[in-house]
Amino acid sequence: MKEHTPSKEPWASQFRLLEAEILLYQGDRGKAAVLLQSAVPGELRARKLVLEGWVDRQSGRRDQAFQKFGQAVELARERRDKDLEAEALVQQARVRQDASRWDEAEQILTQVEATGSDYWISTVWINRGLKLLQTAQYDPAMKMLEKAEALTRAAGSEAAHSAVILNLAICRERLGDYEQAETMLRQSLALHEKLKAQLLIMRTAGSLGRLEQDLGRLDQAIANYRRATEIAQRISDESFAHWSGWMASALIEAKNIAEAEQWNRNALQPKQNINAGLIAGARGRWDDAARLLELALGESEDAEDRWTCLAYLATAQRNRGRRDLMHRAYRQAIGAIAQKRAQLSKPDYQLSFLSRLIRNYQDYVAVLLEEKQIDQALSVEESSRAQLIERRTGRREASGNTISRNVLHQLTAGSRASLLGFWLSPQGSHVWVANGGKVDLVDLNVSPQRVAELVADHNRTIVEKRRDVRNQPASAAAELWRVLLKPAAHLVRGERLVVVPDGAMHELNLETLIDEQGNYLIDSKIVVSAPSFAVLSSASEASARANDALIVGDPLQVDPDFPRLTYAGQELGALRRIFDNRCRVLAGAQATPDAFLEAHAGEFGYIHFAAHAKANRESPLDSSVLLSNGKNGYKLYARDVMNLQLRARLVTISACRGAGVRNYSGEGLVGFSWAFLRAGARHVIAGLWDVADASTAMLMEQLYSYLSKGHPPAAALRAAKRRLLAGGGNLNRPYYWAPFQIYTREKI
Repeated sequence: MKEHTPSKEPWASQFRLLEAEILLYQGDRGKAAVLLQSAVPGELRARKLVLEGWVDRQSGRRDQAFQKFGQAVELARERRDKDLEAEALVQQARVRQDASRWDEAEQILTQVEATGSDYWISTVWINRGLKLLQTAQYDPAMKMLEKAEALTRAAGSEAAHSAVILNLAICRERLGDYEQAETMLRQSLALHEKLKAQLLIMRTAGSLGRLEQDLGRLDQAIANYRRATEIAQRISDESFAHWSGWMASALIEAKNIAEAEQWNRNALQPKQNINAGLIAGARGRWDDAARLLELALGESEDAEDRWTCLAYLATAQRNRGRRDLMHRAYRQAIGAIAQKRAQLSKPDYQLSFLSRLIRNYQDYVAVLLEEKQIDQALSVEESSRAQLIERRTGRREASGNTISRNVLHQLTAGSRASLLGFWLSPQGSHVWVANGGKVDLVDLNVSPQRVAELVADHNRTIVEKRRDVRNQPASAAAELWRVLLKPAAHLVRGERLVVVPDGAMHELNLETLIDEQGNYLIDSKIVVSAPSFAVLSSASEASARANDALIVGDPLQVDPDFPRLTYAGQELGALRRIFDNRCRVLAGAQATPDAFLEAHAGEFGYIHFAAHAKANRESPLDSSVLLSNGKNGYKLYARDVMNLQLRARLVTISACRGAGVRNYSGEGLVGFSWAFLRAGARHVIAGLWDVADASTAMLMEQLYSYLSKGHPPAAALRAAKRRLLAGGGNLNRPYYWAPFQIYTREKI
């Protein structure tokens, strides 16, 4: 709520208007309208017109509202009250936005922007951001709203700031960034409740409902929609119809069809027809379902509504026996999702976007496998994986997204490696097994949720409890081997496993799993992780200086929470000896982010970091390696690394959690390993959990010793780990030898 400085007289009228404004902000336009019936002096006439227009807008009387705001603009201009003129113009723009007359709204907002007031400029950006949000232009909406957030925070306007936070949260939810969105929505709700702003409470509760529904928490979603609809009904707000539609959709998912149908009578189009189509389908009337969804598709201009309609339509056509139309709808839905994702300019948004839409790929894969269309299922799976890594190379566009069993034949023909590609889906999990030119598909009797539970339990055992889990047949390590690896064990050939993981498997080091003999997998296999089959199908260009190393580490302490590493100097010294005069070393005060970025890293065959790293869960591309202070600070960010042009054979991040802590659908863990692979490195070694300084130095010395003797990177890492494992004492526990995982994009 914008504060206004009242003139000295007459106090009674000024207080009535202020009280009316507060009531409107709290959603009680009935009492506000009563207060506004009283006459006011001429100097307050413009202010009264703004508030009367606000009543009309909330009552759905848009033409009257627009007219009153226009009269207020003229009176404010006569009195040279720039502040009130700007407010009336903003309200006029909102009336036009309510009617989706975006061009007219923008013309009005341009006039507001010309006032030069930070407060009203921020309001303009909020309204532009809202327009972009409502038309599914999430990327530019975020940019606009972030600018508004900075201005409202600086201005100290609590009400405006809370509205911006709400819109930003909605953007993040649409982009699939659920953790950030939920935090912001709950922060926004607390602010709105403090201000007793019923309209904003209603919108925030409804937005929380959408987030809960996305996450499958239907009871919580329905409770939030109920709160939103109750407020809308109590204050007679037209958004009652909007939230009624969402309430109906959640009730349909919860199988409460009768109540859903009641709520859907109040819904807006195209949501009403989408829900009606789902209700018809739930009752087995698939012809009606298809007709209603086709109708909704024709009414929808919103990208999100379109792919939602298409996904539901595919199910309806399937149940009608129209498999041709089903396939077309699935392909169109996935194509629309991929197109929207590609339009997002920030990798951060592209990363999270697929999280809320991966179900579309999972549904289609299940249908294709049911029809025995194996190659098509494999191609759809691959179209969801590692898109950001592949797009950097240009291969994604050149290949037409086609990965088939024939491609896997070619990948593994003549190789002694086995390729395992996992797909964990609520509709059914499986693993592709390719070796020696042969490709098999093996079903896995395990859900993604169960795998996630087992991985969390296993990681707690080896990281927090630091146990040696060998010879424990009832452990999570043994159960994970039984559900993930045993079903395909008879098909695996050779010593080398190249694994394309899925879901929670990205947080798992398969080497630590226990087979039926009670042995770690590392005892029998070299295990390498790959982002996708497609990434493996294109060989990387070798470095111009394939045997030269760029070594960065042992930085000076800058952050008091991260003391200087005791053994980093020893680690660097060992690497100096191994590489002799074929290395460039940035150590101590010279180990700065600027120095690394200016060191022509693309010319080196090996790149090594020995320093602390700080993983950022909220924004993984802002994860950093902590170096010495340079011109631009002491943090080397993953987002800086991902834009480099590298040809390194191996990048090693000898630091805590270099692999990242945030797992994204289709991309896996995003951190420095992901960033260096995207930059072009052929292999990356990075840590899944916090590492011990002394054991890490020992492991790295052994790693590079084996590399210098001609061992490939994966074999060298395994040999170094087995040296620690065989050493006895605490070092044979996975906590010490297993944190580092090797990732590859090299053709096998």
